Amino acid sequence: MNKYLKRSFISAGIELLVGIISILITVFCADKLSEIALNYLRSFGNALIAVGVVILIRTIRLSRRKDLLEKMEIASNDERYISIRDKASANTLQISLVVEALGGFLLAFLGYETIGLVLCSVYGIQTLIYLIAYFVNSKKC
Repeated sequence: MNKYLKRSFISAGIELLVGIISILITVFCADKLSEIALNYLRSFGNALIAVGVVILIRTIRLSRRKDLLEKMEIASNDERYISIRDKASANTLQISLVVEALGGFLLAFLGYETIGLVLCSVYGIQTLIYLIAYFVNSKKC
């Protein structure tokens, strides 16, 4: 089996599995969880199942069309596409970090200290992970 297809099938399977587990938790632990937690888990599970189904359908359709599969393989190894993907990822990270930091400080200033603390903590963790990944990847080059 093709490496790209294999990764896509594994990704779809993980998405579906985690989504189903989330739904099962809401069914079997409904009396132990708050209504907010139940709604969150149901929404999370439904979203993951939907994404998993879309990835699975796309992968099955792709596996039947060898010409598209070959184009996807070439595109995944093309330096230009890799550069565009990396720039998009970096820009997304920068924007999300700015939004998290500003949102955390704004919420803390407005009196929502707990949510502000969570956002600022997520900001710090993401920044730390980015720095570690940056140093690891810079030593590889």
